[in-house]
Amino acid sequence: KTISLSRCGGKKPCNLLDAARHNLREIHPERGAVNGIDPRRSRNNVVLHGPMTAAEVMELANQLLTQVAGLRLKRDHVQAIEFMFSVPVNFSHHRDYFQRCLSWTEQAAGLPVLSAVIHLDQNCPHMHVLLLPGKGGRRVGGSPINRPSLHRLRGSFFDVVAGPAGFQRGTPKLHGIIKRLATEAVIAEAYKRGLPEHREWWPTLEGAITANPLPLVMQLGIDLEALRGRDTRAPGR
Repeated sequence: KTISLSRCGGKKPCNLLDAARHNLREIHPERGAVNGIDPRRSRNNVVLHGPMTAAEVMELANQLLTQVAGLRLKRDHVQAIEFMFSVPVNFSHHRDYFQRCLSWTEQAAGLPVLSAVIHLDQNCPHMHVLLLPGKGGRRVGGSPINRPSLHRLRGSFFDVVAGPAGFQRGTPKLHGIIKRLATEAVIAEAYKRGLPEHREWWPTLEGAITANPLPLVMQLGIDLEALRGRDTRAPGR
């Protein structure tokens, strides 16, 4: 995502200093709040690259900006680009994996790295990487992660980092009428197999099916084309 004060598209404004302070756990009211930060585990976080304080991150950014030419900046200009990488709770060797993520980011984005911080004080281990939006002596704003660029980056990341680490590509989600029909088909199959009898965990499973029925549609061999044929308003008809 881009770090800026823009509110375009309902985006929440953020500046580079606050982003760095969050990543380096300098915003004390955040600890133990709704974002699930456990302050007892924050000492396990790792600064993989860059300064140890947000003020030093800003100093580094200002130093690098002296080498970047550009027009007069708007108030909501892009101050940084942030990449985030996450792994499951039980994933082993996460530090080595995040190091490979960082190396890939440096090569694929081609932007100066300001900071890379691994968080181990929330539910899933993850890493934030802050990049200066300057390349070839000029400001590039958010263009390195526009839609075509982001598509290429995701493909490259899977080929170079995620795939070799054993991860699989995420499956797309269904939308609209076909999603509703797929959800109904999966839940009907679940009732057929007697799964709701285990009521202590059925609400959780039903919620996951409703959110994204596609993985179970594929696993159960449900024919999406047949579902589309049940309703002429379904996409693709």
